[in-house]
Amino acid sequence: MDASHYQEFLERLAFYQQERQPIKFSKSGFYFEERHEPFRFEIIAYALMPNHFHLLIQALSDEGVPKSLAQFLNSYTKYFNTRH
Repeated sequence: MDASHYQEFLERLAFYQQERQPIKFSKSGFYFEERHEPFRFEIIAYALMPNHFHLLIQALSDEGVPKSLAQFLNSYTKYFNTRH
């Protein structure tokens, strides 16, 4: 919808990319630059469009991708629905 949505999307994606999240994203005050390894997956490329996105990622752990993306999508959906 606007630049703030894209920024929020990327920050949440980076947060859930981490192997361990100490607290919920909404209470973390997290910024993209604060990512800490180990990661569940590596982001190789992404494309953000107004109504969908594309990710090219490489799994770094066996169960990391499905769990991380489920958490990320749930978190971003809640953010978007609350805002709109």
